[in-house]
Order: sequence, then structure tokens, then C-alpha cells
Amino acid sequence: MLPDASNSPFQPGTGGIPPVLAGREREQATLMALLERLANDELKQTIHLLQASRGMGKTVLLRDLEKSAPLDVAVIYAPAAKLSSLDSTAQLIDPRRSWWRQTLSWFGSLTVAGVSIKRPAAAPAGEFQALDRALARCRKRPFLLVVDEAHTLAPDLTHMLLNVFQDLAGRQPCGLLLAGTPALEPFLLSDAVNASFVERAPIVIPGLLSAAQSREALDAPQWRDWQLDEAVLDEAVAESLGYPYFLQLWGKALWEQGCARKTLDNAVLEAARPPVEAVRGRFYARRFDEFERDACQAGLDRNAMLKAAESVAAEVAAPGAVITTGQLNRLLDDAGLASGDAAAAKRIIVNNGFLMRTADEWRPAIPSLAAYIRDHPRLD
Repeated sequence: MLPDASNSPFQPGTGGIPPVLAGREREQATLMALLERLANDELKQTIHLLQASRGMGKTVLLRDLEKSAPLDVAVIYAPAAKLSSLDSTAQLIDPRRSWWRQTLSWFGSLTVAGVSIKRPAAAPAGEFQALDRALARCRKRPFLLVVDEAHTLAPDLTHMLLNVFQDLAGRQPCGLLLAGTPALEPFLLSDAVNASFVERAPIVIPGLLSAAQSREALDAPQWRDWQLDEAVLDEAVAESLGYPYFLQLWGKALWEQGCARKTLDNAVLEAARPPVEAVRGRFYARRFDEFERDACQAGLDRNAMLKAAESVAAEVAAPGAVITTGQLNRLLDDAGLASGDAAAAKRIIVNNGFLMRTADEWRPAIPSLAAYIRDHPRLD
């Protein structure tokens, strides 16, 4: 039976574990060591961070951690959208609830022996009590609360959550792992959250894959009974530039184009190229849109922000190109941004994954995004 085009082992953008999770051994070992310290009640730092640009495979790492956790440690995974209050956090940590509270959550009110009981309005004091009770019931059970897309949490909830877990350090075998884009750490250190101790939190930053790791990521077991031209996968690796999302995108396109003949050859590669380029083009355009959106929200001059983004893109578009902090600051100043606005523009560029910092050098965080911005200017 021929493989089904819709049943691809590659599912880009879904957070599903790929057929081969390549090049993440260091990150996996770090996260597993965290669970082992929890199991042995040896975890001294309760708050940990996982931070990377979109498409680097953060959710994949979290799902892998959840799947690989030892039986004596509970990994509680939740996207930020599920955490609207401390009470919702308490329910995730300890789902057991009295029958009347559960019924109220369904109906809003209940009549018992002629007395109407209304669902109480959430109040900070009550939410703290609910979380405290949930933590008390879990005192002997090591657990790790994992929050994905944590940079989108409400600031006041984040402040309370961080302080609760910081207070538990060394007193209870539990941990908090916050995962998000490069906007995560600045958000946690902002005045709105006010948690300066996060600067001391261990942080895992998955980066781009090497060529060998990228080739391994495309080596799906499903290919093994296909007629396979190795040069096709080598070309997909070269096109992906070590970016996990693009590797999965190429894998899916190659599968869909080649599954009818169970063949990967140059004809399949050329048929796969247009759908890959279409998705990448939309991906780049959305990232560029975010620069404009965030500039407007920050009150920056739109044209100056676009000029800054396009000037930076021209400098780092070539493979392997880097710029220093001094060069970046000069490009922002030359775009016509005031000093305060230039600092805000730099945050927008970094938080949206355009650039990442290594010591005093800056390089593209999402490969070929800079080339797209350079080649698709939005200024007349």
C-alpha cells in the first residue's frame, strides 16, 4: 500500500514530536536533569526558563519532556491561555475539587436543601488560598508546572505565580518552567511583572541546527523503503539553514510530492519547492507585519521603524553575517529614531526574533528573514 499524502510524519508548526528529534541532546539532558533533581528533592532553584524564536522547537522539547518524565515526577503542561488566574493554576496542579465546586463551575449556582449557593466571584485572597491548598495536597509529590507561550501571560498573574514558586524554593519538590519567545525574559523583568530574581533563573536557549543535525532531522524511518536520492535531502538541508520549522516544512512537502511513487528524486524536489516557498513567504511577511504593529503600539514612527528594520536587514542578510552592538545602535539612530525610541525599536527587533545576541555581536535568529526584509522593502 502506498503511503498517504495526508499522513506525513512531518507536521510543521503543530508542536508535535517530529520523526527524529535531532540536535537537541544538550537541551534534553538539561531538562531531564531538572526532573531528576525534583525526584530526589534536590532542586534548589524552582524557576527555569526555555526561550527561543518561533520555529526553534520549544513546544517539541516540552512535549518530549512530558513524554520522557520519570513516573515519580508529574509534568503538568499548559499553554498560557489556560492560566487565567491562580485558581485555574491550582486546578491544573491538583484537579481534585469538591463535588459542589465542580457543579458550580458547570451551572453557576446550585440549590441545596432550599438554599441557593452562588458561585463566588474570584478574589485574589481566595485564589491564593486555592493555590495554597493545591500545593499543600501535592507536598509529597514532585511536580513541574510547564507554561508554554509564557510571554503572553497576564503581568499580574505572572508576578503572583513567580513569587509563589520563588517562595517554595527548598521547601517543596516542585518547579516552574516558563517557555516563550525572546520576549519572555524582558517581560519577566519588566516593571509590570517586577520579578528581578528571574535574572538568576537557569535558561535553556535552543539554537539553529548544524548541517549534520539537520540531515538527521530529515532522516525519517518512513523514507527507508523509498527510492531515495540523497542529494534531495541534502538540498532541503541547505535550503533550511538549520531552522527546525523549515526542515519540517521541507519534510512535509517532499512527503506529499513523493509518496505516490515512494520516491525522492529531483522531480519531487522541484515539485515541493513552490509550496515551501509560499509558506515561507507568508511566514516572513507576518514577522515583518509584527514590526509595524509593535512600532504602532509603542508609539514609534512607522517609517523610521521600517527604515531601521530594512537597514539592519541589509547588514545581516548574507549567511554568517553579524553586527556589533555599536553598529546596531548606529543603524537605529540613522533611521531617524530618537534615543528613547531607538531602544524601543531594538526591543521590538529582538523580541520578534529578528536578531539574537551572542556576547557583543548580533546575528539573525530566523534564517533568511533578513534577506526577505531586504528584498521586500515597505518604504517608497
